[in-house]
Amino acid sequence: MKDLLHLARESIEETVNNAVKVNLEPYKDRYNMIQSVFVTLQLNNQLRGCIGQVVSENPLWKNVYEMAKKAAFEDHRFSPVTAEEIESIKIALSILSPFEDIQTIEDIEIGKHGVMLQVARRTAVFLPEVATEQSWNKQQLLENLSKKAGLEENAYKEGYIKRFTTIKIKE
Repeated sequence: MKDLLHLARESIEETVNNAVKVNLEPYKDRYNMIQSVFVTLQLNNQLRGCIGQVVSENPLWKNVYEMAKKAAFEDHRFSPVTAEEIESIKIALSILSPFEDIQTIEDIEIGKHGVMLQVARRTAVFLPEVATEQSWNKQQLLENLSKKAGLEENAYKEGYIKRFTTIKIKE
């Protein structure tokens, strides 16, 4: 699966350098399963972009190709990645498992499970590593997820919570 990192990098380089189009054929058979992915970019150990999708109708190869571009050029928190930054950027992929409903907060294992919250038309997601990086317990995770969705911190009590795991691949 490390070749998906190569695909992500080529996708970004294709845009930033107006490079030759990426040859997608080698990926189409191998990564044709429908699967969601988040692409995370870091520069000097700092977040430089992160975009993904929770639900996908596209094959994994296409999601990696498209989300890499979005993480590099469309994450509203950052300016677009420049040609000068490309070589120093580290890429990580988080390939999502199918979502599972949880019955209680105890069904979440910090560091293992990512969490998605849906309350009315609001949705927010944290990848599994977020709670660990922030040193959050389960309640803090869900309170911060509620805030990320633009809601009161206890809104998770009224919503649907799903968990998932990821396969993490990084440079």
